[in-house]
Amino acid sequence: MAETGNMKNNIVWVIRGVLALLFVFAGVSKLAGLGEVPQQFAAYGYPGWFRFFIGFAELAGGIGLLMSGLVFYAALGLLVIMLGAIYTLVATGEPNVPIPVVCAALLATVAYIRRPL
Repeated sequence: MAETGNMKNNIVWVIRGVLALLFVFAGVSKLAGLGEVPQQFAAYGYPGWFRFFIGFAELAGGIGLLMSGLVFYAALGLLVIMLGAIYTLVATGEPNVPIPVVCAALLATVAYIRRPL
């Protein structure tokens, strides 16, 4: 029984690590305005400051996923961002909807497993 719990804990750590890398990279990309990020936000109809807000939130959430006391709250916050991303992509007809859907599902799983009791 202890082996199952240990394996579950290791799997959650791997998921947290992958998500943390993804969101730290995404946050830095938005804050630095790398690639076509500024043009994408403008095309979606969002003001310039919103890119910085989302970038900071993704960076903070990515770091929070690695901090034991903040995992639940970081996962919830990032889940809200992913739900907004899904809405934006569907509303604008973008084809990349599966990416935030998978991230949202993983974040929901992490939040559920690491929820405060």
